[in-house]
Amino acid sequence: MNEVLKEDGITTKPYPMNTITFQKLGSIRLGLDVHTLMSVAEKLYTRGFISYPRTETSTYSPKISPKMLLNKLAFETRQRQTN
Repeated sequence: MNEVLKEDGITTKPYPMNTITFQKLGSIRLGLDVHTLMSVAEKLYTRGFISYPRTETSTYSPKISPKMLLNKLAFETRQRQTN
């Protein structure tokens, strides 16, 4: 390697992928069937690599409290660890 080029730019985070898009891309790009794709997604989710794979929306009711959801998730995680 003789040199490193550095470019300034803006990278935006990707939008959440819904199930339909996930299945289409997995089938086209990886050649996997729906059952296999969802099985892989579930394993990635249970190991903490992705968010819940079956979410079909990226908009949520203003009544949903992120703090309440995080507290519930933390509580359930502690429950699983003690059982």
